[in-house]
Amino acid sequence: YAKPNRSGLVKVLEHRKYESNQIDSLFIRIYAGGHHIHRFDIVARREAFLNNPDKFEFSISDTLRHYNKDLFKIRFENSEQAGHVYIQDSNFAIVKAEIVYKSFPPISLVHMFRESLTFTVEYEYTGNYWRYKSSDYRTSFNRNEQSFVLKSEFVSTAVSPNLETIPYNERLQYRDVLLNQDSLYDRNFWQDYNIILADGEIENLFTNLNNPDSENHEEKNSRQRTFQKILSKIRMSYGVAGQQISTSAYSLNYEDPQFDLRLSEGKTSVYTWGLQSTLEYEIGPGTFVGVMAESPFQHNGVSSYDLSISQDWNVNSGGRPIFISTGLRLGYQVLNHFLDNYSTHSGTKIGNKNFDSGSTDIFLSQRNIRVQPHISLNVEKSKRLSFFIQASYNLPLNRQIGLWARERDEFLFGKQNFIKSGTNNLTIYRNSNDLILTEFSILGGIRFNFGY
Repeated sequence: YAKPNRSGLVKVLEHRKYESNQIDSLFIRIYAGGHHIHRFDIVARREAFLNNPDKFEFSISDTLRHYNKDLFKIRFENSEQAGHVYIQDSNFAIVKAEIVYKSFPPISLVHMFRESLTFTVEYEYTGNYWRYKSSDYRTSFNRNEQSFVLKSEFVSTAVSPNLETIPYNERLQYRDVLLNQDSLYDRNFWQDYNIILADGEIENLFTNLNNPDSENHEEKNSRQRTFQKILSKIRMSYGVAGQQISTSAYSLNYEDPQFDLRLSEGKTSVYTWGLQSTLEYEIGPGTFVGVMAESPFQHNGVSSYDLSISQDWNVNSGGRPIFISTGLRLGYQVLNHFLDNYSTHSGTKIGNKNFDSGSTDIFLSQRNIRVQPHISLNVEKSKRLSFFIQASYNLPLNRQIGLWARERDEFLFGKQNFIKSGTNNLTIYRNSNDLILTEFSILGGIRFNFGY
């Protein structure tokens, strides 16, 4: 390997069927089994002691013979992992590694409730290459005050070159749960081994996990399934929005004994950038409703809070999903144009508020209800992650214009005040309906599907 490889493509050719009356009622589901080889190939991943050897202590435990070759059995250990690696002395190839996790991060979704994790991986020399041969993985979790032990084994029986990539729609993705998928089942593929009969140990495990003695078992499982169903319909998007903000020609007059401001400027335009986040829920096939918030990176910019509705259409159903989405937002929008920073001390009143922090930013501001139709292109990277680009057009309604004052150095608790034109001795004249206007905006970002 020229560089670390932490993932790969998997296609399930055929599966065997385990017959049990308890599977449907079992809430726990196992995923990523088909990606076992990609998870435990420490050479490909540069994992464990290969990731950062300087963090481990090494010592030779023994010398062995393997297929008429001398091996070094080397002990490695640090505060998190320990084990042995078997290295062939003639070419320093890793033949085998045994790894035991001694501790887990205190805050980790991957290791939540995990009690132990050990795995062994073996390699063999075939076809002029060292290849991944087999691995054995065992881990345990604490559930319902009992230890749930998960075992996974992988054995490679043959290797053949495959120069063609696996089509996207035929790939087993990392978080796919085979029990939740509808797939064709060929009863003749495995001949006499196509059905795994119920096993006493496994059935006992299912019984303990289902915990039928608990009075609240069915109610608890029902709540969990309801929560899982809701979660499967939620998606969240984060993106960077770019847009041009135009300020019309205006004259401003604010008369106050403590703070006097007179300005007159022509039309100006600036490009601004901001962060936009959206939380959506699927109410029907491809139909989403949600909420959206936008905040600017700069002094000049757009802030908004919207309700949204959109519809997705997959235009590439035969391959990697590509979605065209159209939608509409309705919400409250604030557009600010930075004027200057002014010195304000004790007793300085702007509008009906005292500003005494010593430094106050003053903005031209327009606040309005807005309607925003949009269209977007979304390309799926995986069932959990996708990338999108979106274009939208802004339609302002019910405008209010004025000045906005904000204390500069008070991040969370600084005073701020909006003074509407026509009140508090403030008058702003402009030659168009909008004092500050943005029309087209472009948004690009990533989208997460929570339920996958």
